[in-house]
Amino acid sequence: MKAPVFVLEGIWETLLEPPHVLPYLAAYEQSHREANVFHRTFRNQADLAYYIGRIPKGKQAFVYVACHGQVGVLDPSDKASKIPATGVVEALSAAKHQSIAFLHFGCCEFVQSEDATRRATLSNLMQAAGAQWVSGYAKPVDWLSSMLVDLALISAVYIPWHNEPTKAAKAHRAANEFLHSYEQLARELGFSALSRLTNQPTLFPRRLI
Repeated sequence: MKAPVFVLEGIWETLLEPPHVLPYLAAYEQSHREANVFHRTFRNQADLAYYIGRIPKGKQAFVYVACHGQVGVLDPSDKASKIPATGVVEALSAAKHQSIAFLHFGCCEFVQSEDATRRATLSNLMQAAGAQWVSGYAKPVDWLSSMLVDLALISAVYIPWHNEPTKAAKAHRAANEFLHSYEQLARELGFSALSRLTNQPTLFPRRLI
């Protein structure tokens, strides 16, 4: 069974622009044929909650939220539609049981850089989504560099987990290998993740530089 990847993309500059993220995921879908990619544009918290709630129960999807961001805030369309972390948690409460396995935010600075706050933010998002993995960036991110990490996360960690979801130790090793392979780039971007692929929730990396 192909792994479902749900892309929820904000409006980057103008209402009439084509999606920026979708072409990369569509190319991955065509070249690897291990994933089914679904795309929707969201503009505010209500949109985010609606599309999260539409993911079927038990789907165990990778949900990829892509938009502008600031520290602890998503900025999907305009100043009036900014979504604080508490609003994202509220939107995620619409998720059906086991609809989301991995949740990733491809947004500048959304994950706060202070370690205790970083863990708490990721933990709140994880609990609200019922996810096994939550990740994002604590620094401003370069478009191409972050897209490389985003695609590698799907390919190297999520797809293998989706294929063998009961093999927690194997998935944990895959996550460590992914982070080792992309360590320098991930640290430059402030990549941060909280994983409960094994019983003990694990923060990657333990400390940001």
